[in-house]
Amino acid sequence: MPDQVRHDEWELALAAFREAQAAVQAVEAATAGRSAAEEEAWLPRHDAACVAMDEALAGTLAAPAPNLPAFAAKLELLFAHAVEPGAVEDEYAEAVLADSRRLLLR
Repeated sequence: MPDQVRHDEWELALAAFREAQAAVQAVEAATAGRSAAEEEAWLPRHDAACVAMDEALAGTLAAPAPNLPAFAAKLELLFAHAVEPGAVEDEYAEAVLADSRRLLLR
């Protein structure tokens, strides 16, 4: 039952990423509008949350996408979090993402 294993691997990896992403967002929400000193006190937690999110992203991108929607989600994550700004022209990245969204509708 290899397909089920891959699907489970993908789902677990994506859930781990979403959880790590939520942790980063929680720290950012907690420090929004705070003084620089208060934000600085949160930096170790923010840094740790960002490292955890990066590690979870790597696991998600490495997990086999079990179907086209998962592959489209992987592309979205790749361009949103793993490709350095300016490394790919914005219009090219958007064209690839638009293709994946369009193909999902077939």
